[in-house]
Amino acid sequence: LKPDLAIHLRDIKIVKATEGFELSLLLHNIGNSAATGINVLLTIDGKAVDSVRVQQLDAPNDLNPRVSKVILKSKQIKAGQRFQIDVAGSAAEVTMLNNNIHGTFARVGEELSISL
Repeated sequence: LKPDLAIHLRDIKIVKATEGFELSLLLHNIGNSAATGINVLLTIDGKAVDSVRVQQLDAPNDLNPRVSKVILKSKQIKAGQRFQIDVAGSAAEVTMLNNNIHGTFARVGEELSISL
């Protein structure tokens, strides 16, 4: 039995905040045991910008999704900057292939979006 933490591009939103920006994302556990000691890290242009710790995310053993909303903050985000979001728990997982997203911030009209 192992946890399987997962993040996906469609679950990330960029929101203008009072001071800077917030990246809101949904962290999933799609494995068959609880994930503990979870760290979510945001890097922009190779520099660590913010991290959030999630104590535990239960397994969806009753077939109901298990998600945790995570908010990562950055004082500034500009179109063209490269970013990466990495997720790591304290236990071995089914796979690590769904534990990170990397891409580029893009501007669409007045809004910032994510380009892979």
